[in-house]
Amino acid sequence: LVSALLARMAELLSSDSETEIELGRKAMHHLRWLDHVVDSDSFTEQVLEALVMCPGALQREFISHISEIVDDSAHVRVFPVLKELLEQNVAALMVPVLDALTQLHIRPSQLHSIRGFVLKAIPSIQADAIPVVIRFLLQTASNDRDRREIVHELRAHMNLGTVVEVSSMAATIRDKGKGTHTSDDQSRITLIYDSFRTCLREKVVYSAYLKVLQCLTKEKNAEFFPIDLGVLFLLSSFPLVRTAAFRTFRLLLQSGCLSVELFRRTFARHRQALISYFQAILRLAGAVLSSPVSTLRQAGGLLFRLCFMYFGEAYHRQETLSALMTHIG
Repeated sequence: LVSALLARMAELLSSDSETEIELGRKAMHHLRWLDHVVDSDSFTEQVLEALVMCPGALQREFISHISEIVDDSAHVRVFPVLKELLEQNVAALMVPVLDALTQLHIRPSQLHSIRGFVLKAIPSIQADAIPVVIRFLLQTASNDRDRREIVHELRAHMNLGTVVEVSSMAATIRDKGKGTHTSDDQSRITLIYDSFRTCLREKVVYSAYLKVLQCLTKEKNAEFFPIDLGVLFLLSSFPLVRTAAFRTFRLLLQSGCLSVELFRRTFARHRQALISYFQAILRLAGAVLSSPVSTLRQAGGLLFRLCFMYFGEAYHRQETLSALMTHIG
């Protein structure tokens, strides 16, 4: 019966009729609740045939449920089909395919190959898909070398001149410290920060990011990006990571890696996302402002000025002034 249903389902899904497509959708959903499949290999083959024939929107829906439909032992066979579909349509299938892969039990070599493909495809990925890409890449890396490589690639493509910032290059700051970025741009950047926040809670991940930044201080002409500063602010909001983040921040300042222009660009382009880490930024500002090292004190003063300028609400300005007065008397 299931074999006949799958054969009929493939015909329905290849039809242009909305009614028949809806019937195919219903059949697909019922396949999720099968308790036992006698011939798993044949069943998987027919499911994959139906998947390939699906029209756009339904295909994305089908992919999102594929791990619930096929048996765990068949996940390895599902991978090449999903990868081929992704290569054919990166823009439409990046999110559902990566979400599905996190639910499948596949070989490390297969994960490595898809990570390589995703890293190369980042420049062409739509901004809305970037949070999913970040989570997939950082959560599926199995060793420190892979994590560092992923951090390097993400930094290069999160530099706000490509995917992260789409239409904010010419933005200026209004009188109240609010940027002229579109709400869509700001929302995308905030989602990206949320994705980093989720992944960086794991020690192996945040340690890899901090090590990359620390190693870059030894490289001549190494480039640093707004996302680097943003991640340091984010990590400073984690009580258990606060000290490590501060040490890295201090190292970057003393090495001359963080320019005034970089600070300004970070606040101008990430203002909405950084509001969530306002208190962490004030703590960092206070810590470096009280340092006997001139470079650190200047950075602390700059952070206080930027907080006052870009976080223009009365509450934020009052908190900024209060924190500043605490440190300078």
